[in-house]
Amino acid sequence: MAKHFSRRSTIASGFATLATATLAGCLGDIPTNDPNGTDSDGDSATDEDAARLYTARDELVGTVSIAQEGSHLTVAFETGDSPWTISQASLHVGSADSDIPRNDNGNPHVHQFERVTQPDSPTDTIEFADVGIDDGLEQVVVAGHAVVQREFQTTDVWAGTKSIPDTADWARYFEHDLTASEQPRSDVPGMRGRIVTANGDPGADDQLDVLGPQDGSPEFDTTYTDENGAFHTMFTEPGTYSLGYNQRVQRETNTPERDGSPDIYSLDPVEVGDEVLELGTIELPDAHVLDVRVVDDAGTPIAGAPVNFLHRDSWEIGRGQQTNADGYFQYENLDVTGIELHGAVRIQVWEPGVDPEPGNYAAQRQIELDGPRTEEFVLDRGAGELAITGTISGPDGELATGDRVQIRGPRRSNEHPTKEYRTTTDHGGYFSAEVENPGAYALGYIQEQDGDPTSPERDGMPDIYHFDLVDIDGVVDLGDVELPQAHVLDVRVVDASGNPVEGAHACVWSCSPDGSSCWGSAPRETNADGYFQYDGLGESGAELVGDITIQVWSPDVADPGFDNIADEREIELTESRTEEFVVDG
Repeated sequence: MAKHFSRRSTIASGFATLATATLAGCLGDIPTNDPNGTDSDGDSATDEDAARLYTARDELVGTVSIAQEGSHLTVAFETGDSPWTISQASLHVGSADSDIPRNDNGNPHVHQFERVTQPDSPTDTIEFADVGIDDGLEQVVVAGHAVVQREFQTTDVWAGTKSIPDTADWARYFEHDLTASEQPRSDVPGMRGRIVTANGDPGADDQLDVLGPQDGSPEFDTTYTDENGAFHTMFTEPGTYSLGYNQRVQRETNTPERDGSPDIYSLDPVEVGDEVLELGTIELPDAHVLDVRVVDDAGTPIAGAPVNFLHRDSWEIGRGQQTNADGYFQYENLDVTGIELHGAVRIQVWEPGVDPEPGNYAAQRQIELDGPRTEEFVLDRGAGELAITGTISGPDGELATGDRVQIRGPRRSNEHPTKEYRTTTDHGGYFSAEVENPGAYALGYIQEQDGDPTSPERDGMPDIYHFDLVDIDGVVDLGDVELPQAHVLDVRVVDASGNPVEGAHACVWSCSPDGSSCWGSAPRETNADGYFQYDGLGESGAELVGDITIQVWSPDVADPGFDNIADEREIELTESRTEEFVVDG
């Protein structure tokens, strides 16, 4: 049977999280253990807490139980039914924390602990028997370390909540009362069950997110079902826990199947006591396909708009999923559009290019899904009284996404000063920019890669392109703007003997036909072969087309400007070519 596993953290992560509005009031109350064995509320850490195994992130992994018979102890490390197993364990029992073996750096030296064991294969229980203790002691210091593993992960754990003093490590220990009539409990709260989809198949390798306890110190726990749909997870304390189911074809992706079962589903809260709660078989309801389409006020599809779905206002998918070129929500790795859901659903939509957060969505809608349907959202693109909009694509139809659009103007105006405006194309190649005054404006396109104009792609699209002047006297929509096919322009700088000049500066400009307006690159140093080359590109040259101006500076010019240009040339670029400049080396 494939191992299922859980991970615990105090912040939401992964494919499904609880709605942020619900979390806002509870995340701040999560306690953390301090070096003195107290939690953030000031209460002392209990024996029950001390007898547990924690990772560096305070993730509960297992327990430590101690049985006493006369002057001897039996100490057991256990992970029980959890997904973790133990591959190595070390134990020190002494009278004071200063007795814990240290290395030269002062950190605990687990291989010098009195008891060290490594089983032939990982196990869920390691027992240290006949651990001697001195007569007359009322308590002992226990330093317990183990290496544990689960699917995809191996990590260190320590027993207890007290930090070992004077150490840079996060190592822990606990104190065990030898006079106590009851020993620390080794059992922990938890839940186990089995997910069955609407068609009766096991919910295999799917994700179950848990938040709780709602009236205590809420934490997230993410567990995965095995191939039979079974799951098991442990908690640090009893209470009311909320559950969210998320279907995934594989754990490494966020993509569900189109199988008639919900992609996400909020289960009813459950009460967990001191022991593991048996949930039995959980049957998911029949789901329906919900298509969401995002368009502008002209009915044009908007690509790249993030869309989010919440079931029962509780569990949601990640906001990284976006609309496709036709404006429909579509999982990245699924061939069909839409999502399968059931019942109460809240839909949230963001503008393309926006980092989606709970408070900055452009629109949201609450529906009751009892059959297949399509919900259409119309987004106002927000153009003012004087604005220019459009959608830019390359010569092969590929959308120009995340690139810079610059507007300068008004041109040849005695009434208004010339200003420059800058915007960026969204995931659908769309841009929109407002201007202050009417008039003729120069419009330029600058290709960027990951927000960097010094590193465009070699893709057949112009790195820089000057459009025709645009008269703006209202909202001007250019519609679909197709960039022309670009050609590689190599600029080489040599000395009088024809030797390449490294460290000279060169820049290229795309200009209007009359030369009155240009958009250009910043000056770049020539490489060892004397060629102009972008900083982040592994080859020389620039992709351009049309009326081009080239400027070159000598290598002894530290600050290139219009007043110290060594040479300048205007060309019309209709095919790939090399322009060579001779300057003093």
